Amino acid sequence: MTRSLQKIQYCSPAWSGYYSAADRAQLDGFLKLCKRRGFCEKELPSITEIFDDTDNIFFAGMLKNEKVDLSFSPVCEILSKSANSRL
Repeated sequence: MTRSLQKIQYCSPAWSGYYSAADRAQLDGFLKLCKRRGFCEKELPSITEIFDDTDNIFFAGMLKNEKVDLSFSPVCEILSKSANSRL
């Protein structure tokens, strides 16, 4: 995985919900260019799939962390039930 992709993936839980279709197209174009030039694997998924996977890992980590108080939000309760059914 390229260093640039690692940086995008690292910060994606904070801003991936705000990116537009145009932003997604630019990032997918960047990934296609990296694939063509041999900087990353040809089987690399789309940016949307990468963001979805990163979000799932992030939220699963939050749900497993005993120090995070998830009782304040009904949304967190729904996420918790959803994540537990997938695990």
